[in-house]
Amino acid sequence: MTGPLQVLLMAGPLAFYLYVLAIWQGGARPRVVSGAVDAALLSVGIGGLLTYGPFGQLVVAMIFGAPTAIHWVAMTSAMVLAGLGMVRAATRRVVVYHVGPEVLDQVMEDVLDLRTDRYVRTFGGFEHRSRTHGLRVHVSPLFGAAVIEAIGQEPERTIQELGGKLKARLDRAPVPPATTATILYGLSALTMLVALTGLLMTQPRTREALRVLLQKLQGG
Repeated sequence: MTGPLQVLLMAGPLAFYLYVLAIWQGGARPRVVSGAVDAALLSVGIGGLLTYGPFGQLVVAMIFGAPTAIHWVAMTSAMVLAGLGMVRAATRRVVVYHVGPEVLDQVMEDVLDLRTDRYVRTFGGFEHRSRTHGLRVHVSPLFGAAVIEAIGQEPERTIQELGGKLKARLDRAPVPPATTATILYGLSALTMLVALTGLLMTQPRTREALRVLLQKLQGG
């Protein structure tokens, strides 16, 4: 696959993904996102680049030789199935964007009500006193986000209940500076700029105009 359509399928989803992340990282309050939604957005964002970019081109050429439209449909279907697998595996997680580690730690203490000893701290998370289930917490101070994963019995139910409580509690929590959001907005705009430049360069008139301009600049 070549031409404008390939450029759009590669860069468009990635720019959209970065833009949504920028919104989540630059809001007035932390954003709690279900793991399934986060994984679906990620699969869309990188799926186009992997499927129609150099990696996808190489894989299709190795499997099919000279690929046709049917082969590209097969490749796209395989990537969609892989994305669905990512979504299914993420149903036991929630992701919190635009939150500092200290704030999240305090909120987790309040939500789990550690004073009642229902949950106790462990290395990397929390465990219920029954030892039947617990929570793993992975915080990225640099990115300003955290991933919370339920483990043990009924993880989907545990994480669903936790997600609702976190949303209510974080609605009034302070947020860190939106530095990450600014970077993500810039990357999104840059990605779209590259895509638009690629689209223009596929047009014969654009290439001819650029050739004439370069000749004039060189004094030719």
